[in-house]
Amino acid sequence: MDSKPPPSVESILPHLGPEIMREVSALLAQSVLYGLYFMVLGVAVYIERGLISLSRTRTRKSSRGKAWIATIAATATLFVISTFLWVSNIVVFMNRLNIIFVQTQGTLVSRIYLSNDATVKIRTSGGVMFIIAYLIGDGIVVVPRLTLFADQSLDPLPDSVSYAAEVIEWMLWDIVARGFESIISLFD
Repeated sequence: MDSKPPPSVESILPHLGPEIMREVSALLAQSVLYGLYFMVLGVAVYIERGLISLSRTRTRKSSRGKAWIATIAATATLFVISTFLWVSNIVVFMNRLNIIFVQTQGTLVSRIYLSNDATVKIRTSGGVMFIIAYLIGDGIVVVPRLTLFADQSLDPLPDSVSYAAEVIEWMLWDIVARGFESIISLFD
């Protein structure tokens, strides 16, 4: 049998460096967006609280109360999902760096494979949570629209475009979630 020798560290590192920088820049962008989301959530809860108390002083029964509570619950759920995604991406990145650069067992290629295998469950759960967040977000947009225009015929195109975009986003997330496997495929 003709077996290829494993690639050298010098041939892997030029490919690994840009992948690490891509993940670092993605984490930085996520951190900025998470911070903005945190501020927007605080402002939204403050405004919602003020509007609910204003509606209670005008009338005893608020027709919007249940819808507002559902909106606040959906927004809080989206925030929890966003927190999970942000924290899990940081944990996955740190775990990969630890396995690849800190651990000394095996070759660099085997450690890259191990880092992918060790983080596959949390990356998959992140993808599922991402889809759930999109569905909740669509529900926040679609349900009031359906309620407002219940007597009128609706064009189904915007909703189908939205769901098609979710499927495309899921497929792109799956490609990105493969992590460092693209580097290994260069040497197989």
